[in-house]
Amino acid sequence: MDVTNAYLSPGFYSIANGLLYASSELTMVLQSHLNFQSGDIVQVLAASDTLASLLIPGYGVGYVDISSINAHKSIDSIKMPPLTLCTHLVLDDLKPAGILIPFLNLVMAPERLLSLRLRRYPISTGEVGQLVELCQRLHSLDIKACRLNDILTMIPAFERLTSLNLNKNLIGAAGVTDIARHLSTSSLLELHLGRNMMGEIGLDALDHALENNKTLKRLIIDTMVERDVREVFILRHHHTPLSIKPIDTNAKWAFIKVLTRLHRQDTIENDTTKFSQLLDPTLLTIIFQFAGEIMYRNIIQDTSDQKKMSPQYMC
Repeated sequence: MDVTNAYLSPGFYSIANGLLYASSELTMVLQSHLNFQSGDIVQVLAASDTLASLLIPGYGVGYVDISSINAHKSIDSIKMPPLTLCTHLVLDDLKPAGILIPFLNLVMAPERLLSLRLRRYPISTGEVGQLVELCQRLHSLDIKACRLNDILTMIPAFERLTSLNLNKNLIGAAGVTDIARHLSTSSLLELHLGRNMMGEIGLDALDHALENNKTLKRLIIDTMVERDVREVFILRHHHTPLSIKPIDTNAKWAFIKVLTRLHRQDTIENDTTKFSQLLDPTLLTIIFQFAGEIMYRNIIQDTSDQKKMSPQYMC
């Protein structure tokens, strides 16, 4: 792509050949990694007639002298889905602090996000509130080890979040109590509260909240509570039946078709058969209810090597 006398359009580009030379605005560490190989992909965020701003995977935003691109003709445009179409995002170890919201607004459409994993980022209470307001469709949020110490600005998202990982934060008993207070109106199916120093007060708040909650299927609790207290809590709430998972519609229709075929094989001049009796709507409703899978609550104690955790929580 020859960009002589023209701005470089924002988008994704593949390196065809040659080198990209960093401007002085890049750190020495970043400069040492700018010898791209043919086929590598970068995203151009913006460009002027002299500089191009690149998003470099693994390193961050860098600046390249456009004249070096002209000289080597080293960028060929390729077609890739823009980040504005992204619905699932992993931003582990994002730096520096305070960059989250500007980053989301700059390179993508945060209102499209369905899941976000943001581990080991020092998120502030204010950023949590902005994140909740920006990402109105967010269903899964993983902010493990983000030093979060106040949960209040996240509460408005509980009505739409189904999975929340708060492992290794600093919310303590007060934060867990705030979460427990809103569990009755939340949509959470999975909640990770391990290593948050919730104490007996936090566990007691969860104990009362779970009595009126029939949606939370998986709860991971802190081990920094007296063993006897934890055992009583687990005995009360582990493997508690919550609901019955409805049978798939296709399975229902398959069952009805089988009964209908058996009825036709067994009938004589449209006489009633045992199969036609089973096709009675009232009986079918009862059969389908009993055939549904019972959903149970699962309580897990957090450990340093949580091997029983779901894949999205594994480091």
